[in-house]
Amino acid sequence: MQQIEKPKDKWARIIFIPLMGLLVTLLFDKREATSNLGIVVTNALVSVFSTFILWQGNRYIVILLRNKFSDYRDVLQRIIWQLIASTLFSLCASNLIYFSLMHVFPQFPLCNEDRVFMSQLSLILTFLVIAIYEGTYYFGKWKEALVQGEELKRQQISAQFETLKNQVNPHFLFNSLNTLTALIEENPDLAVRFVAQLSQVYRYVLQSKDKESVELKTELEFTESYIFLLRYRFETNLKIDIQLEEKYLKKSVAPLALQMLIENAIKHNVVSADKPLHIDIYIENEQFVVVKNNLQLKNNFEQNNGLGLPNILKRYSYLSQIEPQIEQTETYFKVLLPLL
Repeated sequence: MQQIEKPKDKWARIIFIPLMGLLVTLLFDKREATSNLGIVVTNALVSVFSTFILWQGNRYIVILLRNKFSDYRDVLQRIIWQLIASTLFSLCASNLIYFSLMHVFPQFPLCNEDRVFMSQLSLILTFLVIAIYEGTYYFGKWKEALVQGEELKRQQISAQFETLKNQVNPHFLFNSLNTLTALIEENPDLAVRFVAQLSQVYRYVLQSKDKESVELKTELEFTESYIFLLRYRFETNLKIDIQLEEKYLKKSVAPLALQMLIENAIKHNVVSADKPLHIDIYIENEQFVVVKNNLQLKNNFEQNNGLGLPNILKRYSYLSQIEPQIEQTETYFKVLLPLL
C-alpha cells in the first residue's frame, strides 16, 4: 500500500490554527457586540477548536487526494474533488459544531443567522487552507522540477563532454599508427625510434584523458614532442614555428587541442618539398592561442569525420563562454582558441 505523503507543516499549524481561530473570534464578537468576558473567552476557545477541526479535516482530505491523484495530468481532477470534498466536510462540520454548541452551551444566544455565519466562515477558512496547501505544494514541485532539470542538464552536458574527450584518445592513436605504418615501409630503423617516442607521447594522452583543461605550458611540452615525431616523417617539408611568451604559459587550453589542429593542417594540406607546410603557433590579442597554416589543400580533400576541429569546437563550447574563431582566406587557415 502506498504510504501517504504528509506535508511538513507542523509549525504552520501550531501558529496559524490559534491565530485564525482568534481572528474568527474577533469577527464573531464584533458581530455580536457583546461585552460579556466569559462569552468572549468561550467563543475564543470554541473558535480555535473549530478551526482545528476544519484545518485537520481539510488537511487530511488534501493528503488523501494528493496521493490518489499524484500524476501531474490529474491536477484538475484532484482540485475539483478537493473543492467538493472540502466544501461538504466543512459545511457538515460547521453545522455539527453549531448544534453541539446549542446543547453544550444553552446560554449562548445562537440563532439560524449564526449558523449561516459559521458556515460562511468555515468555507472561507476551508478555501484558505486549500490555497495554502496547494500553493506550497506547487511551489515545492516547481523547485523540485527546477533542481531536477538543472541536474539533468548538468549530467547531459557532462556525458556529452566525456564523449568528446573519449573521442580524442583513439583518434590520436589511429593517426599515429597510420604514420608508423608509413615509416615501417619507408624506413624501418626510423620506425623503431618513432615507437619509442610515441610511447612517451601517448603517456601524456592517457594522463590528460580525464582532464577538462591543462596548462598551456604542459600542452606545449607535449606538442613539441609530437612535432618531434612528425619530423621523422616529413623532415624539412613541415616547418612549425612556436612563439609563446612565458607569461601566457600558466593559462589553460583543452587537452590535445594544439596537437589536433596541427594534425588537421597536415591532413588537409599538401606537405612536400615543392610545397612545404608552414604552421605558426602564437598568442593574439592576449586571449587566444593561434594555430595558423598556409593553405594548399589536397586535391582529394577529405570531409570532416566528426573529430579533429569539430571535436575541439564542441569541447570549447563547454569550457568557455568565448567561442573559438576560424579564419580562412585563399592563402591561410587560422584557428584561434581562447585561453582558459
